[in-house]
Amino acid sequence: MSSNFKSMLISYETYKSFHQSDVYIDDYPNHKFMSKDKETIDAKSCVFKPEVDIRTAFLAVYPPTNSTPNNQNNNATCKFIKRHIDNFIFVDIYPWAPNTASGKIDYELLTKKIKNSKKRKKLSKAYWLYIKSIILYASGNGVTLMIVLCGPFIKTIFKDFKGEVEFVSTYTCDHETSKYRITGTDIEFNVKSTDHPSAHLLSDTNKQFPEKDLPMIKAFNERENDIDDISIKLEESKKISIANKRISWKV
Repeated sequence: MSSNFKSMLISYETYKSFHQSDVYIDDYPNHKFMSKDKETIDAKSCVFKPEVDIRTAFLAVYPPTNSTPNNQNNNATCKFIKRHIDNFIFVDIYPWAPNTASGKIDYELLTKKIKNSKKRKKLSKAYWLYIKSIILYASGNGVTLMIVLCGPFIKTIFKDFKGEVEFVSTYTCDHETSKYRITGTDIEFNVKSTDHPSAHLLSDTNKQFPEKDLPMIKAFNERENDIDDISIKLEESKKISIANKRISWKV
């Protein structure tokens, strides 16, 4: 086991312990959820355990329903993603898996409480330190990690990392993807801002996610030397995506 992988596992355990402690969000049930009907929903701790070959990290608010830390793929969202890419992990700022359908959770209330919480600074710092460990681990394997900001709220949280990250440039082949580096280092990573990959499962208005986003993520992950190679890989991915259009959206 490499020292970088050990370091990432230590960060994983630290992040998990942090959320299992008495850290709470102001005026929100500790380690639970609130439903749209103002009822309390039970949840269980679920920081997904990192695997050896990580190329993409999806940053989201909370894990899918009934997720387990050692098996992030046994849910509709991840099964859908795996149709297009492998070697990814979800990293959630509120890593508690609800014991009910996600559609019952008052998402707007939860994100509002996190955004305005007195503990937001601590939450964001703990979040960043775990994400940073994944970036460092990937870099040690020669991989430029692709970080996907799933939805506008996570994009807001990413701004909390100001001072920890430095903007480098935006890719001309995809204006939604930019290159950053960890402040004070030459370690770079990519950041793509988009919708949550399961948004189309909850709404009929976002069925273009795989054609628009996952092929681009796949292209970045498979690039070899330079930006021209990304364009080549993107065209290859588009052809695969078009061929898969007849696949049912239900998973």
